[in-house]
Amino acid sequence: MNINFRGFLLKKCTAQFKPAVVLQYLGGEIGLKALAREHELGDSLIKRSVNLYKADGDAGLEKKFIRFGKTQKLEILWYLWAMELFCEQAACMFNIRSPILF
Repeated sequence: MNINFRGFLLKKCTAQFKPAVVLQYLGGEIGLKALAREHELGDSLIKRSVNLYKADGDAGLEKKFIRFGKTQKLEILWYLWAMELFCEQAACMFNIRSPILF
């Protein structure tokens, strides 16, 4: 199922689709941009999925729903500030899928 949102094509991915695209990219037969065009996906989405797969294998591609309370969010933000980390680094350390914290 494809959804067009403000000029961006969003695609609902099945559980089998993500690993297939990641393995196709890691196979080396097709480049990132060409693969993104072939599947009508953003290349940053594929790159992020590849990095998650490299870090955690199949478990990295599974959906995760983690809810942080207000106190936990503040602690993460204080840690980010105190250690002078980038949002992406803090996201990796605290297993947050989206590095956008603000």
